[in-house]
Amino acid sequence: MISVWPLPGIPEIEQGHDLTGTILAGCRRAGLEVADGDIFVVTHKIVSKAEG
Repeated sequence: MISVWPLPGIPEIEQGHDLTGTILAGCRRAGLEVADGDIFVVTHKIVSKAEG
């Protein structure tokens, strides 16, 4: 089964941003629990912005 949820309250991503912390905080705000085997999809653009 595949489920997709948007994460609320994700700020503008800038160089040096903690993506893991931001994603986990978004999960908490959405009431989602992260479990073993969960897969997250993150766009290349967001990763590139965080890396600088």
